[in-house]
Amino acid sequence: MVKPRAPNTTQRLSSTLIQSSTPSDNVSNANDTSQTLSSTSFDDGLLEGYYPSTPDDQQYHYFDDADALPQHEESRKYSIFVDAVASDQCSFLQLTQDIFIANGWNINKDEATTKWYHIHSIPVGDKQTTACLCPQGKDNGRCFHARYLDDFKDLKFPSDEHNKNQTFMCSRYEDVRDGVYICTFSVPPPPGRSSSTIKQRSVVTYYGDDSGKGTWSCSIDVSAISCSHIVLARHSLRQHIKADPDAHDSDAGSGDLEYRSLTPPSLIRRASSSENSISTLLLPPPLWARVKRDLIMFDPPFFDIWKSPKVIPLDEASSCSCQVLRSAFDPLQPTITRECTIYALDGAVNATIQVQKCPTCTHRYIGPDGRSLGLFNWNNRTLFTHDLLDDYTSQYTTSETPFISWVTVISRRYQSRGINIPFIGDQLFRAVWFSYIRLVQLDNDMICPTCGPNPEVTIVDGVTLAFNRRHLSSTLRPPTTTDNQSPTKDLVKHVANLQAIPTKKVRLAIREILTGPPLLPAHLIHAGEEEGAIELSDASSSEDETTETSYRHTRKGNDVRAALQRVQKIPFVITELAKLNNGLSRLFDRSYGIEAISANQKAPSIYKRLFIQIAAEETILQLVNGSALRHLRNFCAEVAQTPHMITASIRDLATHLIGIPALHAVIQHEINAGSLSGEVIGTSTWLYARGMAVMSLIKKYDHPPIEINSGNEIASEKWNLTGCCYGLPQIRHRPRYPNLPYENGRDAGGKDKRGDGCQKFYSTYGQSRLTGGIMCVWCTHSVCYGFHCIPSAEGRNDVFSAFYTRWEKAPKVIVYDFACALQPYCMTREPAFFADTLFVIDAFHAMGHTKCGQAAFLNTYCDADPTLLYINSSAAECGNGGILRIRKAVSYMAQERAIVFTKTFLSIWNRHRIRNMERLSKV
Repeated sequence: MVKPRAPNTTQRLSSTLIQSSTPSDNVSNANDTSQTLSSTSFDDGLLEGYYPSTPDDQQYHYFDDADALPQHEESRKYSIFVDAVASDQCSFLQLTQDIFIANGWNINKDEATTKWYHIHSIPVGDKQTTACLCPQGKDNGRCFHARYLDDFKDLKFPSDEHNKNQTFMCSRYEDVRDGVYICTFSVPPPPGRSSSTIKQRSVVTYYGDDSGKGTWSCSIDVSAISCSHIVLARHSLRQHIKADPDAHDSDAGSGDLEYRSLTPPSLIRRASSSENSISTLLLPPPLWARVKRDLIMFDPPFFDIWKSPKVIPLDEASSCSCQVLRSAFDPLQPTITRECTIYALDGAVNATIQVQKCPTCTHRYIGPDGRSLGLFNWNNRTLFTHDLLDDYTSQYTTSETPFISWVTVISRRYQSRGINIPFIGDQLFRAVWFSYIRLVQLDNDMICPTCGPNPEVTIVDGVTLAFNRRHLSSTLRPPTTTDNQSPTKDLVKHVANLQAIPTKKVRLAIREILTGPPLLPAHLIHAGEEEGAIELSDASSSEDETTETSYRHTRKGNDVRAALQRVQKIPFVITELAKLNNGLSRLFDRSYGIEAISANQKAPSIYKRLFIQIAAEETILQLVNGSALRHLRNFCAEVAQTPHMITASIRDLATHLIGIPALHAVIQHEINAGSLSGEVIGTSTWLYARGMAVMSLIKKYDHPPIEINSGNEIASEKWNLTGCCYGLPQIRHRPRYPNLPYENGRDAGGKDKRGDGCQKFYSTYGQSRLTGGIMCVWCTHSVCYGFHCIPSAEGRNDVFSAFYTRWEKAPKVIVYDFACALQPYCMTREPAFFADTLFVIDAFHAMGHTKCGQAAFLNTYCDADPTLLYINSSAAECGNGGILRIRKAVSYMAQERAIVFTKTFLSIWNRHRIRNMERLSKV
């Protein structure tokens, strides 16, 4: 039986410090309490695995120091320590400019321990004076921690001044049980102490759920259930959970400490990096994920570990993993051979590798890249076959597969096959996989081969795939970001009353008249005469009968009064509509006037749909967009020439009005009846005039959107840092609109108090404060055209900016859950760009849009234009359903890893769909 590995004690944190007001969700260090955890600790993506101390390991648990070693042996072991820090196997964190915290190091076993130690390092002249509280540091003043700071402090940890009297959350990861966490804090001494050195700082650990009612322990007050350090740590946990720097734990007690508010987050820096591998050559996608557009310059062979060469030789691509400038192999310098281990899917073998002393580093070696053999060289000691690393990519993109689960499966496979070399821990594998995947060329896969670079129909959706907001760094740049090159459009302002009918009272009256049971005045008059008798009751009736009869009569009376109120508003509506257009007024009078109701004439339902949409609260440009206005202009112009005849040209032009489904249905109804009434012609003319008037009101700039010239393109930044990855390059800067609401703040808030329109956007994303996530753009074939990380909450700005900055021409159709709010947002800012775009809500998201006009729903247009039935409006939901496989994993990652993990998933997702299209095209 293979003995479990020693505790994996680190978790990749973000580059932002997690102090008392700064939460962290992706961390991993083992805890020092008496809790015993299962070795199959649950992994949520990038949480570090926890391995308990077994009886065989206990004898080594406190061996952070060791006897004096020969110089060459010490150098070898120090090199292993440096590699462990680089790969996150040993946490090494900067708390302030001069104070650090790190895991202990077991020199005998060459691995990190579960203990944490503070280190204080200051410059004296051109040297570092360092004090470390680990056993070896206290014994002789010299340990690997101090040596590491001598070598790497200036490179890894820039000099930023922080307040040292802060509480820092150093790690947080989930136990085998869902909802139970292990957290580690670095806590300063209580205020009032005469000195504040690292000896007074405590390492506080917590085991339990987010209530804070679990087990707390303090490295200084080891027997205390609560102390001043624990009180500070409890407040820090609460601030992390609430994401509120002013939160505190009301159950913490006071201890020695009076609670104080804490300063904003500082930066925490880890010594590890995703670019520490020896291998640097780019790799093609796996065979099962390749598409035709991939340019395969070199196809690495399959590496059979059972037929591996005696020595893995150096070649011209060999280099060292130096951080600044990698040293290359020099064939004129001497080389040496050393042992290494190669890991594959079906086992691991020991091998020999040729290396060369690095002239830049004092502890590293130049090693072979390994691509020509099908190997990934992590650190010259540990190598992996490409198919092993590709297997995890395949697993997690197919089904929910945390790192620790996959590592456990491989470990058991090794055991079942009698492999004497145990597989690596999930923590090291995590670091290796992220370093490997950065070399795999998953490019050119965010454009659908069928839809092309400018898809006419796009589906946009936000996904709650988010990492903790406290991990956000300044490198995140969504399309909503503006800079000094962003044009300022100060003429753009909010314009009120852009509805088809400007007067709100008239719109409400029309909707009230047309909503409810059919109006029958003769019956209402008769009921009104009997209304007084309704309230009388038969004295001979029983009490129960009287009560029931009274309730029934009262309800009937209420219905009668409501109907009478509706009838009384009809003359008002007809008069007000006449002020807008006589044809519009006569059409309403003909269909729903007093005479029509008295004669019991029931107008076809298509007229009701037309007036309901005309009286909607949305802007008229939702009902009639730019493209529909042009078709309506042509129709009105042709009808004006032959007002009393239905010519073939009129019939043809009428068919093009499918972009205005309600009007199209009415016109087709009258054409089929053989006569196009003057009322409908007048209504059509008014609708066109009103639409053009509104367009002129909001269109402040006549010139089209300015694109970046090819000689002056916007510099492309690394998507893994910016969190913005689209298949289309940025061709415009996001403009500034200083005179518009929401431009100077976040596009999310409470209830929309400006009108009676749809409230779903605000109630869901404003009041609930859903934070973070990603915004994805899909085509109807479920191919993702890109995504960007949302720093706070999903808003209309995310959709607007993504299209405006990257699309050469706006899509004809944008399907979005909040299209009712997106349309006025986009048209107010860039009416020329979005004029011909139809903004609609698909059936999947229609629930909750109770106050939206029918012109905002995709199904409304499908009735008039059957081709829209082919729009796979749920394509985004299919993709989002797949993305949810990694939601929990990403929630515990730091920013850069979360972005890389998400991008890899979407690339593989797209490639499978593109491969299917390529396969079907051959049939």
